[in-house]
Amino acid sequence: MSNIFISHSSKDKPFVKKLASALLSEGFPVWLDSWKLEVGDSLIDKVYDGIEASSLVLLVVSKSAVESGWVNREINAALVKEETIGRKFLIPLRVDSCEFPLKIADRLYEDFSSSFSAPFSRLVELLDKYGGRDIQPSKERELLALSFSREVHLNTSSLTKAIDCIASRQDSLSLSSEQIVINNDEVYERQLSRLHQRIDNIETDPHFSPDLESWLNYALDCVKSGEKNIRKGVALMVNNGCSSEAIYWFTKILRGQIVYKLWSAQSPNDPKNSEYGRMWQSASLGSNVSAAEFFEVSSVESVVVWQTSSRDFSFSLWVGEDEIKRIRNDEGVYEGPDILIEVCSYRNLDKYVYPQIVIRHLVNGITPVPWKLDASDVLAGIS
Repeated sequence: MSNIFISHSSKDKPFVKKLASALLSEGFPVWLDSWKLEVGDSLIDKVYDGIEASSLVLLVVSKSAVESGWVNREINAALVKEETIGRKFLIPLRVDSCEFPLKIADRLYEDFSSSFSAPFSRLVELLDKYGGRDIQPSKERELLALSFSREVHLNTSSLTKAIDCIASRQDSLSLSSEQIVINNDEVYERQLSRLHQRIDNIETDPHFSPDLESWLNYALDCVKSGEKNIRKGVALMVNNGCSSEAIYWFTKILRGQIVYKLWSAQSPNDPKNSEYGRMWQSASLGSNVSAAEFFEVSSVESVVVWQTSSRDFSFSLWVGEDEIKRIRNDEGVYEGPDILIEVCSYRNLDKYVYPQIVIRHLVNGITPVPWKLDASDVLAGIS
């Protein structure tokens, strides 16, 4: 048995994703079927498999769940397992004013219908009582959730706690990109849905043109590739021991680019338009002005990194001007990124160097990534 399984109606997805992410951040190994379902999978089989393979089941009870009839099948499966293992296995969670199914009407439940923080704290205490943190999932069933606030800001305290908990359960930390889960907020999901709707209804769009149609599809491709690179990059950085601060700035760059694309894809003059994402044009890091705005410093300068000693390929990074003054020498050329790594403060390595090089690695195929670079093969200089 390997996880805490959350059984729920698809209509309760926003609450369930918030709950799952919060539990993962507390160190509980949670499994959510909707994060791993693929086209062609049997929903019934996946849910029953999840119940069978889990140590505990959290049953989210709501009006939509009760009306669908689905909840009764899941209750039956969980109660059968309780009889088999001889202990309580099913923990009900109420999320609205629904009436409980008769089979579990006499059970105590945690009530999330009017608040989240207080009932969540009580749920954590209950799961601790049941040994929830001691559950040992298989490596492939570990999940790391990324939660964002105010569009692009990764919750680093939760991330650090979750990484530490996973590391404590595994001999070596090795996550794949498929094990990184992005918990998008409602505004993000709404903007993405509107982009899909605009693409679907392009022929009746009052601003239609072939160029607009191409651009909207391009914007959607950027969103998809951005999310994919976030998952790949976070897995890469976690597995190589990067700090949560470095992961924060890495995700902030890519996340900022995504939400700006979503904002740009809104239909002009639509009364439902949102300012969500508008301010993140600077995430492109396309100039020293935008980079300084994004990194919240007065100015930045460009660091040129050469891939080989023959200088046949290079890429540039933005670094805060104050940090550049500290590491600049008379020649303006440095033998290897070890100079940046050794001379830059840890904070500036995490803020500037690691995030941008990982992005270059993912987007442009630049290899190897910084923690594996051979200093003899790279030159770094100030442009």
